Amino acid sequence: PHVNPHPLTVVLIRRCVSLALDYEMLRRAFPLRRVCAMALQSAPRALVARQLPVVAVPSMRFARSFCDKGKETKDAEAEPEVKPEAEAAGAEGAGEAAGTAMDEFKAQLTAVETKLEEQEKEVKKLTEALQIALAEAENARSIAKKDVARASDFAITKFAKSLLEVADNFERALQATGDEGAEPAKQLSDLSQGVKMIEAQLQGVFREHSLVRYGEIGEKFDPNIHEAMFEFEDADKDPGSVGQVVRPGYRLKDRVLRAAQVGTVKGA
Repeated sequence: PHVNPHPLTVVLIRRCVSLALDYEMLRRAFPLRRVCAMALQSAPRALVARQLPVVAVPSMRFARSFCDKGKETKDAEAEPEVKPEAEAAGAEGAGEAAGTAMDEFKAQLTAVETKLEEQEKEVKKLTEALQIALAEAENARSIAKKDVARASDFAITKFAKSLLEVADNFERALQATGDEGAEPAKQLSDLSQGVKMIEAQLQGVFREHSLVRYGEIGEKFDPNIHEAMFEFEDADKDPGSVGQVVRPGYRLKDRVLRAAQVGTVKGA
């Protein structure tokens, strides 16, 4: 007849199976861990820093207790023997790999240092060129400023020299009217003619320097160049035109130097 096993028996059987599986996994993993430990002892620090794969062993606590109960002999028999020649070859290979890695690192470091020196030389060269360019620009700016000042002084000198002849003619007109024996009417006529000549000469000097007079009766009123002083009615003149000139205006080339003050004609 079928008899149900005792629950404690089932638990013990499961525990034994688990311990057996843990032991088998530990036996297989132990040689690999030993070889890795020997390689770490013989390898340089640069290689030791690299992370080695870790073999996960479940239920390690039970596996250790199981091994402590007389399984050391079987593990030693199943564990392959590592020969001294293999250990030496592994250590030599690790040393060669470390040396190769160090040589590559030195070569890369030398290349970086060489490139950095070249860039520093290029930066120094460009900095010097920039400083020279800034100095030349400053010199050119100073020279241009002096040239502008000299040109302005020369223009004023030329204009003043042109006015000297006008002053000379004023003096001649005054001398001509200073004759006490001459008739007053003749003196007045000579003075009037002299003033007219001086005025014409002065306008010629103005035109020579692009200074033009404007503001004549009959011109179309323009608020941009005329200043309306008053407004009056005049049937003989066009509405909105300049009817009277109080003070003429002057234009220096295209720029209004002084607006003409005028009286305008009212519209109908």
